[in-house]
Order: sequence, then C-alpha cells, then structure tokens
Amino acid sequence: MESASKLVEMVQARAKGAPEYLCNDAVRRAFAEVCRYSDCWRRSLVFTVDSVEDTIDDKIRVDLPDTGYEAEIGRIHRVFLELYDSTAADFDDASEVTAGTYRMVRGEKLQIEFDNEDLLEADDRLTVDVSLIPLEIGSSISDIPSGVVQLCGSAVVHLATADLMRMSKRPWTDFDTAQYERTEGMNALRQILFNAGNGSTNEAASAPVSGIIEG
Repeated sequence: MESASKLVEMVQARAKGAPEYLCNDAVRRAFAEVCRYSDCWRRSLVFTVDSVEDTIDDKIRVDLPDTGYEAEIGRIHRVFLELYDSTAADFDDASEVTAGTYRMVRGEKLQIEFDNEDLLEADDRLTVDVSLIPLEIGSSISDIPSGVVQLCGSAVVHLATADLMRMSKRPWTDFDTAQYERTEGMNALRQILFNAGNGSTNEAASAPVSGIIEG
C-alpha cells in the first residue's frame, strides 16, 4: 500500500454503497485511533528555540513547532538538547534531557515544560521525538506517510469498515459484520503492538522500536 487512498478503496469494497467521503472520514478516524493506541507514527521535530517562558514555579516553557502534517502531537518520547556556543558560532554536542524532567503542556499553544530553569535559553536547539495522531477532522489523508500506512493498513481497514457498518439504516449497515470487523481491527492493532515490542516491524525508518520515526 503506497498511500492511504488505497485503504479508502478497500473500505468502499467492503461497505458497499458507502460514498467515498464517508469512507475517507472513517479511515481518518481509524488512523487516529490506531496511532493513539500504538504510538506508531513517530517523528523528530528539530528546531531552534526562539524564546523561553518562565513560569511562576521556577520552571521554563518552550513553544513546540508545527508537526508539518494534519496531525497533533500525542506524546513526547525523548528530548535532546544542543547548546549554542556563540564564541564558536556553532552548537555543542547533543545531550539527552533526563526523562521525567519535562512534560508537554496543552494550552493556547502547545509547549514543552522543563523543571530546570537553567537548562536552556534562546538560540539553543532541541530535537524532540514525538508520536503523531492524525486529526480526526482533516482535509485529506494523503499526507500520512507510506510507512505508517503499511504498518497500520490492516487495522485501519477493519476499524473503518466497522465504523461505517454500525451506521443505522444505511444500505451498507450490518451490525453483525461490524462486530466481526471491529474484532479483527483490534487484533491487528494488538499485532502492531506485539511487533513493536519485539522490534520486528519492517518499517524503513524505525529504530529498534523505541519507535518508528518518519521525517
């Protein structure tokens, strides 16, 4: 499967009569569910810090950049810091920030908060490994990377089909088959989690799964 649009065609073949726009929406919701549970869409966000915001409890916050997709950050997995050396006009070697000393903060803007107020300052560089969740309402599913499509495709098709077949009083309504499709989708999701735990995915850009990192 090269793109998520292929999954829409597969769902249409199962939920016969369902229009393409409904199948597209169901596939997008299914991707969101699978990515939320499995953390399978991983991406590294690399950015230079524009400014550092102090908090009232001696912590600091930094704005997180846009993901580059119609997707939100579900979780932060690892953070690396490169301090800027103004004398050398270059960055020092990257060091990993200790887990548990940072957290994601959702408010008017998405930020990462650090316990150590002296950890970094403007012009330093951060690499934040995150997992992404497609927005359930979006204009397209074509931006979902092919590696994620290949990994999640089976689960997504089953879950999206179940979603459609649970709709009442439609030509494609079939509650019994919907239950079967839902069960198969959850089994496929469990397989994704099993493969990730055993480092046995075939995703091209994977680390031994602490994660699949796209981009």
